Amino acid sequence: MKPSTKTFLLYARVSPKGSQWACEETSIAVQLADMRARVLSLCGNAQFIEVFDEFKSGKDLNRPGIQRILDDLSQSPCPWQCLVVWNLDRLSRSLADAIPIFAKLRDANCEFISINQEYLSYTGAMARYMLHQTIAIAELERGMTSERVTAKLRWIASQGKVPFAVAPMGYVKNPEVKNTLLVDEQKAEIVRTVFDLFVNGKLGYSEIKARFPGVFKNRQQLYRILRNPLYIGEIHYGDVVTQGDFPAIVENPSLTRRKRFYPDSAEITSKSMARNMIICCPALSFAIVAAT
Repeated sequence: MKPSTKTFLLYARVSPKGSQWACEETSIAVQLADMRARVLSLCGNAQFIEVFDEFKSGKDLNRPGIQRILDDLSQSPCPWQCLVVWNLDRLSRSLADAIPIFAKLRDANCEFISINQEYLSYTGAMARYMLHQTIAIAELERGMTSERVTAKLRWIASQGKVPFAVAPMGYVKNPEVKNTLLVDEQKAEIVRTVFDLFVNGKLGYSEIKARFPGVFKNRQQLYRILRNPLYIGEIHYGDVVTQGDFPAIVENPSLTRRKRFYPDSAEITSKSMARNMIICCPALSFAIVAAT
């Protein structure tokens, strides 16, 4: 009886900088040839599908070849049984970034071979178990990275610096000092006017949108401004509350802070605009209250 064939998808990638890796030639052709030879040494009756990304960065999964692999793994059954790479960094620079691929390999009962990293290859009876372990380790790596980033951002906030990537309306990022803000006077005047009109119940969203054409796309954008403690010169990040190392935009004495938590479900309605209005900052013990 003729032995059953097994289909291997060979994936190769060359970065935009060229095809040198560890002082060895790793062109697309060389990678594919090495992978083919390795697979044939393991399975003499193999069939091959070749997919490659030439001059593509491995910083993320946004590559035509990777998308082809993910699409194949979404089919039932997958048109191949084993994914083969020359080295893991040809697939992704980070093990954590490769989680979506490994998870789909597991779900599709497909195997994985890295010909230069045998300890990362999963074939035979142990394949499914090892894929589970790899995904768990990668998720741990990603979680630890997230914790390190959060710790750094908390430290930045504790120094009175801004840990956010985007400056809110009325501010611009200081090009000379990292994590600090400068006031954009033209847009800051819009913010001051919005606080004065909205918080004191003089105008609602529709009127403010008409007064400043093209500035506010939706109510949420307006509410984010009203809830943002940066405008009174404070930084709130997690449990860190500190005075910011930048000028406040809103200094209206009728706006006061209360050390009380208002739930995220607090509503801002047109009826409440005419009365004392609480504008909440979700998950932060911060509120701006319009005084009567």
